[in-house]
Amino acid sequence: MGTNRNFFLSYDLNGTAPSHAEMDKHLRKLSCPVERVLETVWYVHTLWDEAALYTYVNSILSINDRVLVIEANDAMMRNLLVPNQSVQNLWQMPLVLPAAPRPPAMRRPALALSGR
Repeated sequence: MGTNRNFFLSYDLNGTAPSHAEMDKHLRKLSCPVERVLETVWYVHTLWDEAALYTYVNSILSINDRVLVIEANDAMMRNLLVPNQSVQNLWQMPLVLPAAPRPPAMRRPALALSGR
C-alpha cells in the first residue's frame, strides 16, 4: 500500500479549453479527497506521487496553461473557500487502495435445442 501524501496544486487556464468547470469536474474524478481551497488552488490527499498527479492534471490542459504541483509536509491556512478544519481533518486521514474491480460474470451460452 502507498503512503498518504498531501499536495497543493494550482493552475492558470489561458485558453478556451478546458474551462474552469471542466477542470473542476476533472479534479473531482480523482479517486481521493480533493478540496478547492482558493480560486485555482486545490488540496489533494492521495496515495499517488507527484508525477502521477501532475500527469493526470496535465492531461486536460492546453499548451498555454500552467500547472504547479507541490507536495506538502505541513501547512498553515486561514480563510479558505472550505472550512480550514476540513483540510486539517483530511490531512491525517488514512487512505486505502480501492479493491480491484471484479471481472464481468461469464455467461454460459444457451444450449441450442434441435427440432429433430
